[in-house]
Amino acid sequence: MQQDILLELLISRVERSGMRFSVILSVGGTIVEGDVVSEREYFEEVASLIKSVNPDTQETFASVPDLMDHVAMRGLDEGRNPEIIREFRENVANSYVHLKNSVLWVEGEQRNMSGSLWRGKLDAVDGFWLGRTD
Repeated sequence: MQQDILLELLISRVERSGMRFSVILSVGGTIVEGDVVSEREYFEEVASLIKSVNPDTQETFASVPDLMDHVAMRGLDEGRNPEIIREFRENVANSYVHLKNSVLWVEGEQRNMSGSLWRGKLDAVDGFWLGRTD
């Protein structure tokens, strides 16, 4: 499936600048809404949510973006083309939509998930609306 270029550009902007926007997504017939956040913020929030369960796991989740950055830097150290490495890292971050304060719609009824986080593949999004239903 081909990604929507406008949504892809908006996600890329969030990743580069940290800006946020609210969105309603249609994903395989399911409606999900929330605030789009960066990959880094998403994983920091995941780590925060699980900190009480296991501190080691918290560090692992919080460091996922750093691990991806490390893989990219290792590629540069190995003499790979910097432009290809930059595109690789950007593509990893931009291939997912990360939502904070997500709400799921099931059979026309809103299911508030108490500030939940949601992560989905960008190429699985069938359509979107900017804004929220509130």
